[in-house]
Amino acid sequence: MRAQASLEFMLIGSAVAAMALFLVGFYSRNLFSQASALASAARMPANLSYPEPFFLFNYSPATTTAYAASYAYITNASESVGYGLSPPEYVTNLTQFSHCTYHGFYGNRFGVQGQCGTSNAWDYIAGYDCASTGAYCIIPHDTGYAVDRLNGSRSYSYNFTLVIGSPAGRMMSQISSVRGSSPVVLSGNEVGSASVSSVSSTDAEPSISLLQYLANYSVANQTYLSAYSQQKSVLYPMLAFYNNTGVDSSTQEIIEQSIGAFSSAQLHLVSGSAQVPQCAVVGNSYTCAAASPFLYLINVTLSPGAGVQNQTFYYLGSVINVRS
Repeated sequence: MRAQASLEFMLIGSAVAAMALFLVGFYSRNLFSQASALASAARMPANLSYPEPFFLFNYSPATTTAYAASYAYITNASESVGYGLSPPEYVTNLTQFSHCTYHGFYGNRFGVQGQCGTSNAWDYIAGYDCASTGAYCIIPHDTGYAVDRLNGSRSYSYNFTLVIGSPAGRMMSQISSVRGSSPVVLSGNEVGSASVSSVSSTDAEPSISLLQYLANYSVANQTYLSAYSQQKSVLYPMLAFYNNTGVDSSTQEIIEQSIGAFSSAQLHLVSGSAQVPQCAVVGNSYTCAAASPFLYLINVTLSPGAGVQNQTFYYLGSVINVRS
């Protein structure tokens, strides 16, 4: 019985082993067949393809090639600075006369108009060689001269040629302070516009005042002008303070000394200012040729067809923005 059982066990084991070998072989053949099929698909001819969406073949984008400009500079520049002038300060001299004080019917003393014959005067009342006091009249007169002082403002006048180098050739624009915008021209064709958005100058303001007589100008002598201005600033308030009032002899002496000093300063000013100014007076400006190049901010706008990239150039302190 024990030998029979062992034999049966061996038979069952052999059957199981045979079945396993069969399954391994079967799956191996299937895998080989699949691998062969994939290999064949990989070796398919290259001219076999699937249809593609039509837009992938028919789209042709429009392109514009933009090149860098090679240079930009300013040439043929004519530049001048106008220094603003304050309203003219007229130079005056003084006329004096005196007489016995005038009184009205009831004994009241006349005012400045009655004593001097004009309201544009000062007077003071002091001792005089008459029964009563005397009236001393001081009347200012215009000499025809005037002092023009610079007021710190500036204006700029300019005319120049802007040149921009591009692959298509030289572009040029004639820019002027009298025009807001100027055309940019390439080979006779307008391809854009250029304008100055700001301008400045490093030139120092002249340290002068002008003496004007009719339409003629000279440089005011600064020493004489300072003395004239100082004497005037002392005398005029004094005359206003004592106007139509009585003064004693010591005060009268001070007034007369101040009038004399002012008159002397005025004569020195108008006779001692003969130097011809280096610049011209144009309107209300003292206009001088620029001593150094102006500093500009220039904006250039080109048409897309010009084929120039957006760039910024720097030339002698000026900034030139090129845009398209």
